[in-house]
Amino acid sequence: MNSKENLKQIAATDVWLKYYEGPNYGGRNQAIAHHGDMIQLSNADGSWLWQARSNGPRTLTYSNLNIDDPAQSYKNRIEEWTGSEIPFFAEEFLFAAHPLSAVTTDETVVARVKISLQNLVNNDSNVITVPDALAATSTIPQSTTQFTSVTAGLLTEGTLGFVDMTQAVTTDVTIRFGFFDNATGTIQWTGSGTLSLVFENGFVSLAGVSGLPADWVISRPVQTPDGAWKIDIRQFAEGMTMFYYPETYFYGTTAAPGVDGLNTQIQFNEGYWNGKSIRVTNMRLGMLYSGVMALAQYRPEVYHQVFFTEPEQPDLPSLYGEGHPTAFAFVAAGNGYFVFIDSEIDDPNYTDFFSQSTMTGMTYFSNRDTGVITASRDGGGDSFSPCTLYYGQTDAEGFYQNTGSGSLFISLNGDTLVVTDVQGFPADWQFSAPVKREDGHWTITLSNAVSAGERNS
Repeated sequence: MNSKENLKQIAATDVWLKYYEGPNYGGRNQAIAHHGDMIQLSNADGSWLWQARSNGPRTLTYSNLNIDDPAQSYKNRIEEWTGSEIPFFAEEFLFAAHPLSAVTTDETVVARVKISLQNLVNNDSNVITVPDALAATSTIPQSTTQFTSVTAGLLTEGTLGFVDMTQAVTTDVTIRFGFFDNATGTIQWTGSGTLSLVFENGFVSLAGVSGLPADWVISRPVQTPDGAWKIDIRQFAEGMTMFYYPETYFYGTTAAPGVDGLNTQIQFNEGYWNGKSIRVTNMRLGMLYSGVMALAQYRPEVYHQVFFTEPEQPDLPSLYGEGHPTAFAFVAAGNGYFVFIDSEIDDPNYTDFFSQSTMTGMTYFSNRDTGVITASRDGGGDSFSPCTLYYGQTDAEGFYQNTGSGSLFISLNGDTLVVTDVQGFPADWQFSAPVKREDGHWTITLSNAVSAGERNS
């Protein structure tokens, strides 16, 4: 039996993993058998104490740094989170410039929480006016092990800390923050604060924040595909409503729509997504919906829309689903609202409707259904919306056949939404006065006089 086979037998019964003095699992070994066990892998002079590791539970390997030393360089830092075996540390961590340590945790006991500065460092303007580096220090729950992880420079994502999943107790993370100097690799620390985490009802959440920069916008924790949780920090931007990211789970350089929150095309026919995740300030309601570019040869059956109320959507492709045409995104935030329309036309010649407005572009709804006729992103200057409503029916081959169109003007007068300048519709059609819903949005009912008379007879 070779040494690796022997190791697997022992690991299955007594230990989690082993470190080896020589590369390729050679020489004497050191067993790791407890949650929170920490081991030093290398010295300050670059010499290795241990050179290989078996597979096992996920282990955080990171650079040991002296954050109290003003001359400490933070370039070529290492932070790796994996359970895979590593036969030769010198090859795996080729550019390690600092002593390395490793800590192993039980993932049935604690959850790892990551912190990302990517969207703080890589912003639209490339001008950073708030601290762009941090050192997070905490104790691993259900152990006495304390560690510090630094996030700065090219390594824009690091470990914030761990949170206890077996009981609702907080993990208090001390955060030192400052500015990273690209030329020297040093950090000028400017202050410190505390961020508290708790795990309850299957979710990690923020239990408290104090002493951190006022211009940091700290996201709620979102679980990523690797099972860890991720918090993003971005720079506050006055008046900004919607931020979108090129990758899921808020990875990549953040951007804001050209017209903030207004029917932004976020996915294209080729399946390319301009933004795969979004965050919304003061979220009320958002909608992903198919872009209707032209009514000619349009098949209503392909139209698709999805509403969402959570202000952070980490995976828009999954939310929208596959096999649908181009996706647009619209969000109502702050005092913004959607205007819905209930169609109750008793006439078989009118089965399909398309509403076109400057706010939402073109949306579709069918008779005896509820659709979106327009919306306001913030309840402010965009709350005056001229709308064109196309009406017709779907033919035997599934294509829309337009019969006619009308127009109306929807505006907010104080606290009341009003419909005016209605023209171009069949004479017996009636638009009700808008009714404000409990959630702050509005509903208009479209009916015809014949149907109303028949219902009242």
